[in-house]
Amino acid sequence: ENLKLGYYLIDTTLGTLCSLNTTNPDARIEEKNAVPTIDKQVQEDADGSWGKTNDADIGQVVNYKAAIKLYLAGQVLHYDRENGLTYQKDAVISNLARGEDYTVSEETDRGFKLSFTKTYLDSITAREGVELVVTYSAKVNENAAVGLDGNTNTTKLQYGDSTNLKTTPD
Repeated sequence: ENLKLGYYLIDTTLGTLCSLNTTNPDARIEEKNAVPTIDKQVQEDADGSWGKTNDADIGQVVNYKAAIKLYLAGQVLHYDRENGLTYQKDAVISNLARGEDYTVSEETDRGFKLSFTKTYLDSITAREGVELVVTYSAKVNENAAVGLDGNTNTTKLQYGDSTNLKTTPD
């Protein structure tokens, strides 16, 4: 608001660049990109249902799924956990090819970093986005916290360019 008429280069936090070269005082500019989303759930072994918490015993493998919606190139999914869980090195997206559509790197017993290939990202329509489900698991180990506090693990979706990184936590 209240800008003098002229030429402007506009940049948004979601990566949209726009050159404004109009003398129309009522010009309207809308963000073309959307914020990616993530919804991580854990499977309850007693009944197979998915939710935000579960009960598990030491030695038991716990299944996770992260439903993500991608809109932009350069998005990376990160998973990390505390000492009470051991990541099983099994992250997969069922309808995509590992190595061709995405890569899993920095894969250790603590977690992983999942990156989408340029070829796959080029196929995403920015306005509509694409919905994917990443599945992975962790084993409850001897260092597990017992009780209501549980064993924390995080999944986050990183997006933006290298100078303007944002995260969407689970």
